[in-house]
Amino acid sequence: MFLNMLIKFNILWVEDDFKYVKSTENVLKKYLDNLGFCLEVDHIGNPKKTPVQNYLNYTSKYDLILVDWHFKTEVGSTDEAIGGDVIKQIREETPFADIIFYSGNDSIEDELKSKALTGVYISSRRNLKDEAKDLIQYLLHKTLHPKIMRGIIVSELSNIDDLCYRIIETKYNHKSCNKVNFAKNIKASLKIQIDNQYAEKIKIIKKDNDVFIKKIHSTMVLDSHKRSLQIHEFAKNDKVSKNILDPISQLPETISKRNKIAHWKRAEETDEHILLKEANKDDYLFNQEEAIVMRKNINNAAIALNKYLKYLSDES
Repeated sequence: MFLNMLIKFNILWVEDDFKYVKSTENVLKKYLDNLGFCLEVDHIGNPKKTPVQNYLNYTSKYDLILVDWHFKTEVGSTDEAIGGDVIKQIREETPFADIIFYSGNDSIEDELKSKALTGVYISSRRNLKDEAKDLIQYLLHKTLHPKIMRGIIVSELSNIDDLCYRIIETKYNHKSCNKVNFAKNIKASLKIQIDNQYAEKIKIIKKDNDVFIKKIHSTMVLDSHKRSLQIHEFAKNDKVSKNILDPISQLPETISKRNKIAHWKRAEETDEHILLKEANKDDYLFNQEEAIVMRKNINNAAIALNKYLKYLSDES
């Protein structure tokens, strides 16, 4: 499975009330879903029995850490104010981690001072949902910049390309596959693409030098779009469920947009958008709204392709 390819926001949550974690997590999940990010939460219920160091081997994994102040560390025990000590341990491992320290107790500021905890956001328990959403929006500010998100989308769809390759290989190696016909059909499709590209590139080569040099950037072979169409055809023929087929059906359009982002000329770039141009094509405006749609489609495609690959593997 390749679910790690999702465009994610990772939270480490240190809290002993599991119901509170789930109810708050659902709110944050919906908020991040709307932004095109998949929320993943690692939960520590008792930091005395499960040290935070076990979760902090990779210092860059977590985008945000949430820490409660008081914990019940044993059945029937009274609450222990050890959240400040947990933050000290976290700071030893990840000095620059973004942390929200929260409690139902109004004197949490005194705890910060007594333990000299710096660079920590504080919140009341009842306001944590809103405080966390505000901080998430702040933390994502640079990531959401069109220039940064352009690179993330290109990278993540390269992972999708790899997953499509695996599906083709799995289909070919399936016990019921007629390998001769399977390869023959893909070769025929590829030959049509090569012939079309060859004819087009011959035209470009025959242009005068000035035009030829300007055209070089558009002569790359871009076959990931056709490959995604082939995967969609496989999925239809295999009569996979709608929750697998629908996200895969949207993938060719997403890859087509990726190819524009990766290869078209940037005519204008601001903090809000990138305007992309290509000869004889309609301009493409890549902005926050487009990025949200693409992130959602990439995550949905990654989940669907993994399910399809599992389906094929189980059938093998």
